[in-house]
Amino acid sequence: MGTDWLIEAEYAGSEGNKLPQRRNLNAGALDPYGLVPIANRVPFQGFGPGMLITYNGGWSNYNALTAKVERRFAKGLYLLGSYTWQKSLDLGATDEFSTISTEYKKWDKGHSTFDVPHRFVSSFAYELPLGRGKRFGGSMNKAMDLVVGGWQTNGILTFAQGQFQTLNLGSDWINVGSFSRSIPQLIGNPFAGTSAPDRFWNAAAFDFPRDAQGTRIRVVGNAGRNTYQQPGLNNWDLSMFKNFKMTERFVTQFRWETFNSLNHTQFGSANTNTQSATFGAITSTRVTARRMQLGLKVIW
Repeated sequence: MGTDWLIEAEYAGSEGNKLPQRRNLNAGALDPYGLVPIANRVPFQGFGPGMLITYNGGWSNYNALTAKVERRFAKGLYLLGSYTWQKSLDLGATDEFSTISTEYKKWDKGHSTFDVPHRFVSSFAYELPLGRGKRFGGSMNKAMDLVVGGWQTNGILTFAQGQFQTLNLGSDWINVGSFSRSIPQLIGNPFAGTSAPDRFWNAAAFDFPRDAQGTRIRVVGNAGRNTYQQPGLNNWDLSMFKNFKMTERFVTQFRWETFNSLNHTQFGSANTNTQSATFGAITSTRVTARRMQLGLKVIW
């Protein structure tokens, strides 16, 4: 694509087996109606329902399409854009304990905690073509060049979807022992009538698991592990430089740099406890409000 441009596209994939994992070896069997004491439901009776073991039973799978467009520095412009479309699944990281020791492959498979399906990052640097030796005003005098010449603009733009988390019932509802995870039942549209930051998910879409008669039962809900995506990122960092060429050797550079330049609210994670009065509420941000800084730099 011309002498100054480079385009790359590639597929990356991997699968991991026998990865380090931890789980509760003495988790109790499910008791939907809570009729049997947990001490009578554990595999190794006489021991507590919290026997944590490390073993090589983990699994992961990663697939991604990556693309890059780069314009090497020419005529005052450098440009780089990188995009990743990916999906990463696993049974949990080492310390993401299994819900039920005998059925962890069924209940724990889900998005990796670090999985970000779409991510685009672009950076650029552009020397304005104005001033002595440039396209416009190349023969202007030094006094005029001191004012209008030597300007450069730069930026880093980041757009990314959010990571995934597991919703929970806020208590050990399934009552199978330590390190368990009580996942709710999805009964409606989790995105109906939602709005950030007070209602990122629809609380009415989740409930305790119930039987055909509507009675609550102590089983794992169908909402899944790492199924629900948190807010993503939309961030622009921009800067403007002014270079003063004092001599052939020394350049003084004035820098004006802004972070989150558009002052766009970058929402943090929403509350994942479906039984909380503030379920789905976001009370933090990932990036602070717009910040600016000025600097002076001498280059030789």
